Amino acid sequence: MYHFDDARRAVVVTDPHTPMPWINYLSNGRLHAFASQAGGGSAWWRSPQNYRLTRYRSWMAPVEGPGFYLYVQDEDGEVWSPSLLPCRSQLDERTSEHRPGFSSYTGRRDGMTVTQELFMAQSTDDLVWNLKLTNAGPKPRKLKLTAYVETGQLEYLQELQWGYYVRRCGHLFVPPPVAPGRDRDSAGVPGVDRAHGVVVWRPREVFRVLRHRTGSSFADLRRRNWGKGPVPPQCVQPGRRPLPGLAD
Repeated sequence: MYHFDDARRAVVVTDPHTPMPWINYLSNGRLHAFASQAGGGSAWWRSPQNYRLTRYRSWMAPVEGPGFYLYVQDEDGEVWSPSLLPCRSQLDERTSEHRPGFSSYTGRRDGMTVTQELFMAQSTDDLVWNLKLTNAGPKPRKLKLTAYVETGQLEYLQELQWGYYVRRCGHLFVPPPVAPGRDRDSAGVPGVDRAHGVVVWRPREVFRVLRHRTGSSFADLRRRNWGKGPVPPQCVQPGRRPLPGLAD
């Protein structure tokens, strides 16, 4: 499953299916992140309580995610990832290596090796993704690479209380684009500001108006529109009080 490389001060994971996520911290003293053996992870600036930059569902353990994902689309249309997450594809070989301040994921499929390295820049607040591609096959290959992260909501309580609701139901409330200069009321849905191609969504305002129009409670809307995917038990058990701040 794993072994230690003492000369390089590294842990090499050869089977990412561990009982719980194993994480490695990346930091420059201001911007921080962690990356797991499977590819999950999160980034924050200074404080994970107040400045969460990307989303991470810690309450789903041992299932985890999302993280700093890299999608690789091959010429045959197959989509895979060098880390176990998000694709969970069957590869010829898959390993990850974790050292102080550095994590990397390597996957090999049909002679093509893709390595994704993650580390913090020391002079600027940047999480660096360094990609290495090696083609050992007999002919050239054409790949399409796509990087993916889910942005967070900064405050931990916002993430805990609203994260699933916003992700699963938010698309129901956002209208089609309108011409620049039209205000949110003319767009038809309060809480959505659109100007010069920038969308600012205020989900609490959207919900208050929606509840007024439909007469439904937050819990009713959540249960009815949740969609597929794992749901934290505290959000769906019948008869429980609404989470603080969401009933008014």
